[in-house]
Amino acid sequence: MTDQSTTCRNCGYKNNNTATYCSRCGSSLKGEDVDPFLGKYVGKIVLEKRIGFGGAGAVYQGRHTDLGKLFAVKVLRADLITDEETKARFEREARVLARLQHDNVVSIHDFGHLSGLGPYMAMEWLEGSTLFDERKKRGTLAFDEILHIFNQLTSAMYFMHTRDIVHRDLKPENMMLVASGHPLPNQDDSLVHRKLKVFDFGIALLEDANERKLTAAGMVVGTPHYMAPEQIIIDARVDHRADLYAAGAILYEVLTGRPPFWGTKRPIEVMEKHLRHPPPPLAESCPERFFPPQLQEILNKALAKSPADRYPDARAFFEDLQHVLEEGAQHESFESERTVIGGWPVHGTPAGAPPPMGSPPPMGKSTPYDPSNAPQWNSQDALPDAEPNVTDERTSVDLRRPEDIVAQIRQQRASNGNLPHAPAQHAKTTQAPSPFPDQTPSQRIKKRYLAALVLIGLFSGIFLMLLLYVFFLR
Repeated sequence: MTDQSTTCRNCGYKNNNTATYCSRCGSSLKGEDVDPFLGKYVGKIVLEKRIGFGGAGAVYQGRHTDLGKLFAVKVLRADLITDEETKARFEREARVLARLQHDNVVSIHDFGHLSGLGPYMAMEWLEGSTLFDERKKRGTLAFDEILHIFNQLTSAMYFMHTRDIVHRDLKPENMMLVASGHPLPNQDDSLVHRKLKVFDFGIALLEDANERKLTAAGMVVGTPHYMAPEQIIIDARVDHRADLYAAGAILYEVLTGRPPFWGTKRPIEVMEKHLRHPPPPLAESCPERFFPPQLQEILNKALAKSPADRYPDARAFFEDLQHVLEEGAQHESFESERTVIGGWPVHGTPAGAPPPMGSPPPMGKSTPYDPSNAPQWNSQDALPDAEPNVTDERTSVDLRRPEDIVAQIRQQRASNGNLPHAPAQHAKTTQAPSPFPDQTPSQRIKKRYLAALVLIGLFSGIFLMLLLYVFFLR
């Protein structure tokens, strides 16, 4: 049986073979691949080029014809214009952004409906890169960069939570890092010079009794790598503490270079781990890096399975995090000065790169996971039984993310002859103290070999002396 569909050359979506335009991205399926929305006007904003598209719509770069100012214009997908639930979500996102006038949240400038275009919203133009792009490029982030980013992120979270808004899809891809003002002469590429902007409130939750509930019963929404357990349990109550869990997962990623459950490919498996398993300790996921001892305790609290065991709000989270990150930043600054002669960069290296010579071993202590202290979920707290129901098309299920991270780390470590091992089981997290706490593993091995050679030489000398003694006696 032949395939009765036409694949869009732009986004890969399979359309009915009678379709003229792609029902996902709007591109032409006949002849030249021309976007039908390019050149259209939204008020005085003309759409110049498409910069992205997703399950619910496309985002265009638009320019104001009089002012010359750039805007990001989000347009609903053509085939979803008649879907009342999708339209309601789109309109609610615009209302949410209108209520969030905060320096670290993308701002909205216009919203409406145009014939031939459908619902649209015009937002501020953000010139920069996402937190995911920066994390992927750098491997891990420096402690001072993490401090700067989380100061802004928790400020935005506290602001939206006090207005009864839960984002529900916080992740590095939904955070843009833009230049704050004009760059200074000789300014380095550190992220401490960037301003964070949170965007994509497409599945945001309004904790308002007067708001219509748009998430259908039995539906799970979010991105699996950052979803709190209560988002995974069908019909469980979700509040602002789900965003705090996502922030904990993001913190884990920028510290270690990988999400908490790296290497798990299927969304349903990732969610099962978030629901029932503790994340690997920091020192195990990134053994070459120094972690202040209290940092593991903060992450354990942020990633607690039960919402009641997490921080009460984003401000309390950052208050605990601030002095620990400052301690880590001071340590990295000291190590940077100490190792500059050796030529090794202390930070900003990709995940899996060799540690700096003379750097201390990981000192982050982790609290062993005690199953008796874990929340007891009932057998009724079931996961979705079919993967297509994990999330609707308006939310990205990041199958791409773990595979990208695996490929990236393997490629970087292969050049050093150090291929990654399979993830270990994490039932036991404590490690025996090293007899050489101030040396790297390679240095410890060399020292053991040297000691063995000394012992062999000593015994050989004694044996030779005994032979000579016996010979002269005879």
